[in-house]
Amino acid sequence: MNTTQKVIKGFAICLAVLIILSIINGIVFLATSTIGFNNDVNISETYSSNIKNINIDVGSTNMTIKKGDILSIDADNVSKKFKIKEHGNTLSIKEKKITIFGNKKGSSIIITIPETLGDLNIDIGAGKLEISDITTDEFSLEQGAGKVDITNLLSNKKTTIEGGAGELNITNSKLQDLSLDLGAGKFYFNGTLLGKNEIDQGVGEVILDLQNNDYKFETSKGLGSITINGVSYKNDIKLGEGQNIIDIDGGIGSISINTNK
Repeated sequence: MNTTQKVIKGFAICLAVLIILSIINGIVFLATSTIGFNNDVNISETYSSNIKNINIDVGSTNMTIKKGDILSIDADNVSKKFKIKEHGNTLSIKEKKITIFGNKKGSSIIITIPETLGDLNIDIGAGKLEISDITTDEFSLEQGAGKVDITNLLSNKKTTIEGGAGELNITNSKLQDLSLDLGAGKFYFNGTLLGKNEIDQGVGEVILDLQNNDYKFETSKGLGSITINGVSYKNDIKLGEGQNIIDIDGGIGSISINTNK
């Protein structure tokens, strides 16, 4: 993707998000002024240890995913259209995306996971997502306009992240084969990236604080700036001889990389 395409992509994402938010919020205002939020429910369930994969699709609900003694879901003030289904060893959690700007009663979901998962797939709109102390073979995240904070995530085989217009922070984590496609937000990573990692920057800021120096960097500079260990580079570069590859396609904004030598 060339620089012109990145500019168009970045501004298109921003414009699309604003238009969608405005339209949905107007519809929600009209709907809720008539029916109110009286259909909200609370859910508290536990599930068997046979579950190996979890698929999550929610809108403006705030979500916490953390390690616990059992696999459980506690949901407060969620719509009756919030559904949980088991399909063999897969648990699916889906919420009709009623409003982008947040539920007036403060909908929230807490999921505890005791063991290593096969797949953890998350699609979240404008809500806040917090993940801590989770291990999975494959991790997939599609972010809308909300904020995501991830701590101590271990993704053993494959990691796929599509950022939107929000803020994404991943700390003290180890990710394998990261494929990151950023929109118009900010991305901060602290930890280790293993294998072949590809970062496609949109309009925003990228900060990588890497916990070792076993990397080979290949960067394609856009309209922004690229700094590696305090040195600013004006052109495309190939740097380092490490086993782990980080391929960055720069967009509009700054990219700052620091390695712990």
